[in-house]
Formats: sequence, C-alpha cells, structure tokens
Amino acid sequence: MDAFFVLSIMRDISNGLSYIHSQSFLGFHGRLTSRNCVVDDRWVVKLSDFGCNRFYATEKKRKTDYLWIAPELMRANFSLGTKAGDVYSFAIISSEVLTRRSPFDYENRQSGLDELIYMIKKGGTIPVRPSLSDVEILDLNPAVLHLIRDC
Repeated sequence: MDAFFVLSIMRDISNGLSYIHSQSFLGFHGRLTSRNCVVDDRWVVKLSDFGCNRFYATEKKRKTDYLWIAPELMRANFSLGTKAGDVYSFAIISSEVLTRRSPFDYENRQSGLDELIYMIKKGGTIPVRPSLSDVEILDLNPAVLHLIRDC
C-alpha cells in the first residue's frame, strides 16, 4: 500500500471517531476494532457497531477483542469504553494497516495470547505496544509513526 492509501484509511477512521466523539449523542464508540471498519464501494472506511455497548456489556468477549482495548480500561473492568479508549483502539487499527498484520502480530508471537493480554493489561514503565519498526512504506511521513505511538 502506498502512503496516500494508508493515510486515507486512517483519516476516514479518525473522521468517524471525531463525529461520534463530538456530534453524536453516544460520545464514544467503545468497541472499535478493525472488524468494525468497513469499506464502501468508493473505498471510504465507515465505522460500524457503535451505540450497542449496553447490549454487549454482559456478553463475554473473545480473547482477541482485548487486543484493541486500552490497558486502563482492562484494569478497571470498564466494559462500556471511553473516548480515550477509542483513541487507543484507533492506534491499534492504524498499526494493523501499516504493518498488514494482526494487532501485536499475535499469531506469530512465541508467547501465547493470554500472556500478551496479561502484559498489555499489567502495563509498566514501558507499555506493550505493537511494533512499527518494520513498516516499509517509502513515502510515509515519520510523524505518522510518532502519532500512532503517542495514541
């Protein structure tokens, strides 16, 4: 993928979040994952599955769903989400777009999924984040990588 296409995907997602955060009565998405980002016939990314948090609050999450949940929300067992949690999820999705791999490349990790989720939830002085070191998009502004890391 070229930088324009990557940035277009990221822009569409951030525009959707901006609408939900500032103009919607919902206030936040709360369940944002790459599965909730659908592409229409004009290659515009649309966000889906928002506004249903109360319906899903008691539903058991799949283990992989925790890869998009902010560590502070996991620690607080806060199932509805927050705006800050959406920003974290946006960064995880952006890392997926850039690396073309699953979040944290969990399928290729030596440690299991349970251990990865535990390390993310636990946090620490150096938080666990997806690796962006092998991103190979030639004309991508390095500031984009810094933006993702800061989310």
